[in-house]
Amino acid sequence: MTKAKRTERVTPLDRVFLHHEKPRHDPYETQGQVIDYLCSSEEVVQLARDIAQHGLSPFDRFGVIKDHDTEGDDATYTAAEGNCRLCALKLITDPELAPPERKSFFEAQAAAWSPITQIPCVVIEDQDDLDHWLKRRHHGYAGGIGQKPWNADQKARHSGANQQKNEQSQKYHTAKDQRPHGDLVRYLLEALFAQTEWAVERRDLSHERREHVGALLAHRLMSLPSQLNSE
Repeated sequence: MTKAKRTERVTPLDRVFLHHEKPRHDPYETQGQVIDYLCSSEEVVQLARDIAQHGLSPFDRFGVIKDHDTEGDDATYTAAEGNCRLCALKLITDPELAPPERKSFFEAQAAAWSPITQIPCVVIEDQDDLDHWLKRRHHGYAGGIGQKPWNADQKARHSGANQQKNEQSQKYHTAKDQRPHGDLVRYLLEALFAQTEWAVERRDLSHERREHVGALLAHRLMSLPSQLNSE
């Protein structure tokens, strides 16, 4: 298989233009029409807010094709991948391009961000190569060759579970060092009971099993000798 020709480069934002004919929408004639559609139907407002706060993702480049009859420093490009991101960037950079009802929003974003004037691009020259990678990005999991989204448990592990485990570990070691023996046992039993509630919420533990485990923990908690707490 012949290696497709691609060129990585950093390109001035004002040399890259929105694609008028993307699968997300019907063909349009002007940049303004594409902007109107993306702002009304493709969540560009939310994307722009995130970019203004955090910048561009370090994981993603823009896939572009060089416009015909342009060369060298005068070359211009069209976004084959990244139209929504490009639209958001252009509107934060120049809110005058935004639909009238969105102009004030983009002006507010522009006032609070560090401007991005150069964007990371990969120039793709072969249409078959371009189509191949667009399918990988937008056609779903495709049996393992596409991008697979996290399921609910995986999202929980990333956003909450690890943090919760770290907090519990820290609390345990603090309690171990600072609490009397009786208070420590009571604390650990209470923490275990809370864990059963969390497991039910994540569907790792049935309600019936939770009731059984909870009863055992409650019994053990209630039966702690009162004198331990006076140590």
